[in-house]
Amino acid sequence: MIDSRRVGARISELRKQQDMTQSNLAEKLNMSHQAVSKWERGESLPDIAVLPRLAELLGITLDELLSNDRESGSVYIGKLLKDLSAGQTAEAASFINTNTAAAEELVDIAPMLKASTLGQLTEKLEPGVFNQQFAFQMAPFLSKQSLDQIVTTVTEQSWEWETIEGLAPFLPQESLSRLVDGAVQRAVPAHRIVSLAPFLNQGQLSQLVRAAEESEFDLQMIISLAPFLDRQTLGGLADRAINGEIEGSLLLRLAPFLERDAVDRYAELAADGSIQPDLVLGLAPFISREGLGRLAERGLQGEIGEQVIVGLGPFLAREHLDALVRGASEGGRLSSNALVGLAPFLGQEQLVLLVQNAAASGELSPNMLAGIAPFLGQQILGDIISEMLSGAKPQS
Repeated sequence: MIDSRRVGARISELRKQQDMTQSNLAEKLNMSHQAVSKWERGESLPDIAVLPRLAELLGITLDELLSNDRESGSVYIGKLLKDLSAGQTAEAASFINTNTAAAEELVDIAPMLKASTLGQLTEKLEPGVFNQQFAFQMAPFLSKQSLDQIVTTVTEQSWEWETIEGLAPFLPQESLSRLVDGAVQRAVPAHRIVSLAPFLNQGQLSQLVRAAEESEFDLQMIISLAPFLDRQTLGGLADRAINGEIEGSLLLRLAPFLERDAVDRYAELAADGSIQPDLVLGLAPFISREGLGRLAERGLQGEIGEQVIVGLGPFLAREHLDALVRGASEGGRLSSNALVGLAPFLGQEQLVLLVQNAAASGELSPNMLAGIAPFLGQQILGDIISEMLSGAKPQS
């Protein structure tokens, strides 16, 4: 690979040997002195069209100018650059076809060439020039069409996953899919799947995930893939978490990407005790309105722990909260502690009704009133305290 800093240092040294200023050299090249300054600082390389004239002015060959070893230049770079700077892509291609080692030098000078020039050149190269390493190294400099041509021409049957990953950002999706299909028969490294995810369609990505399921899935990998997976694959992974095949906490991390009815089903399982009840609270933001209603009803029936019902409070609709308050007055099916826990999510009317019901059932203790007090209006709270002190039943 051509080192721009070495080339820049060589330009600077040879310019000084010629007793030229940067401005002198720039003028002879019809360039700005700022461009020459950037070359010498190693910030950029000269354009290919400028290189032959630059080497001539500095008194060296192109090979010597661009070689990393200042004592011996490349055998091929000079020839390639002369042909390509003159637009002679056919001549350059013929040279590479008869000197396959020159393909390595083409990789070195690729950053200096336009994609159109490289495209014209690769169209004229023989299939024997192409291999996986060549495609990998040239990918950033070729158009998608030209790279696709090379990848399609490579005769090696089995592409390495590392090479496929490196090519992914530069290939058309159809071409990338072909490579993945050909490699999927072998073991699929999990981290490669994550890297390829943004470039594959959902169907193919799901295929890769299924192919990798025989190996151990790490939690972070699955979470990273979740935004790219289809619903069926996500549901399968969630089921594996439910069944204890993979880490259970995965379910909460997948919840934002699951179908609502699937989340409702998992919440019901948690409520039944089939999986950890605490998962209900983690799933709460993603449970449907209907699912939350069913959980609230089960709370009133004593089928779900009061801690879970209180935790669901921020997500319950007004009608569900009303049902909880009404149910509390119909047999004390929720404790005073649970009702106090729900107080932040109730309106004034519900709170007053709650206090009245608790007082009527003899459950309105000072502690319960203290828990609800921050959410009552000052006037209402004063009336309730006065009536408690007088022994009268509180009125709304």
